[in-house]
Amino acid sequence: MLSASSCSAPNLPTRETVGLAKTACWFDTTDYLPTHTCYTMTVDETPGQLNGRMTSFPVIVFSSLNDSFDIAPLLHLGGGGPGGSLYLESEYNVFSIYDQMRSLSVDMGRDLYLIDPRGAGQSSPSMMCQRFVDNVIPRWRKKLSLRESYDSGHHDFQQCLETLKRNGTDFSAYNSTTVVQDLERLRQALDVKQWVLYGASYASVYAQIYARDYPGNIEAMILDSATFLDTPRHEVLVQETVEPYKRLFDYCTYTQSCSQEHSQDHVAQAFWQQVRALDKKPLKMSVEHPYSDKEFTTYLTGWRFLDSMLWGVYGEDIFTDYPVIMKELERGETKSIKPYLEELLAYLLDETFGDISASSHYCVDSKPYINEEKIREQVEAIPYAYARDIARMGLEYTDYCGAMNISSVRGVLDQAVVTDVPTLFVHGTYDSVTLLEHVTDRKQNFSNSHIVTSSQAHIVLDDPCVQKTAEAFLKNGLDTTLTQHCTPP
Repeated sequence: MLSASSCSAPNLPTRETVGLAKTACWFDTTDYLPTHTCYTMTVDETPGQLNGRMTSFPVIVFSSLNDSFDIAPLLHLGGGGPGGSLYLESEYNVFSIYDQMRSLSVDMGRDLYLIDPRGAGQSSPSMMCQRFVDNVIPRWRKKLSLRESYDSGHHDFQQCLETLKRNGTDFSAYNSTTVVQDLERLRQALDVKQWVLYGASYASVYAQIYARDYPGNIEAMILDSATFLDTPRHEVLVQETVEPYKRLFDYCTYTQSCSQEHSQDHVAQAFWQQVRALDKKPLKMSVEHPYSDKEFTTYLTGWRFLDSMLWGVYGEDIFTDYPVIMKELERGETKSIKPYLEELLAYLLDETFGDISASSHYCVDSKPYINEEKIREQVEAIPYAYARDIARMGLEYTDYCGAMNISSVRGVLDQAVVTDVPTLFVHGTYDSVTLLEHVTDRKQNFSNSHIVTSSQAHIVLDDPCVQKTAEAFLKNGLDTTLTQHCTPP
């Protein structure tokens, strides 16, 4: 049964609230949360269309004890994705982000700003597909094939798009360029001279475009697990598809102590054999609903096993757990894989992730620069047959640009950003989501930059060594001696 929110009109901001408005915080305030102020920034959904719809996004400000207006505040650009949330609805998450960012901001006299960009998290209107979320558990209760799962999710997404169309949504207004325009309007509303920008994963794209369009308004950038738009997907599809599998099959390289009994080819063969075996005979198992603490029965099919393993490579624990998971599955046991399956489930049930915004970003940021013929050639060049099938279905199901009425118009997003804005790249050597080599290839375009690596996977600012390097960078710039490589304890 679908929730009422899956069919109702969105609660839209109005023109009466345009601009920056102080508001009561939407999360519970507790004693451990430092002094903070909450705002809502309301802008035109379609930039320049003054009589159109409005969109708004949340802003949380932690003020430092320094009253000087000459110190640039630190702006956290959101959860990446695109469409990712900072989970600002939770005081616990807000405090966790503050605690992680305070040494780079309030402790050195900089105000700290947290946002969810338009189309993500606590922004309005919501650009997530509630119908899809409502049907995740019903799908997981069944032994669906990969094709059947894609069909079901595709139908849900189409229904969500139709609802948003009827409500007048301009899908083309949710992209990286409009997010950057929102950031500049926020800067003007706050009367901030310059920002320090922190962008993680896809949010690093927002920082790069801002540096291209408004270079004088940035003091410095910290780009964590950066990705770039100037390499068309048809040139890197095979590499980006294969890399997570290669890291998984070479798991011993990424662990402190490991005794890999077999070659990578043997490990890969065993993996795909397990995928086929689980598709033929799924394992019945219980998993915990991440938001209700109640367990329900699902079936571990081959493609759910594969998805949970690929989700696992966002972190480092998978490289230690992988051989244990495989040995247990050979015995029909699911204890070790259960946490990874539950993490995947939590992602699918996330009601703050703007999956529709993610699709519109693709239509504006990426599709105009993709050679369709070459992308299909790249799909056929993927060496793993099962992964090829997934990629083919991805091409078949995930391009909603026509349904969103977004035309494929080329701009400048495929041009490399060249800037002298002081930039610190922090990146994980285990990262197979955004590749370190793409950062090193582009370092020359950032003439005032430095790269520090950590023996971690995706997003590395929680490494104390990376934190200290970032602190030194913001205090003393690139003239100081900065660490080249950090190894977490």
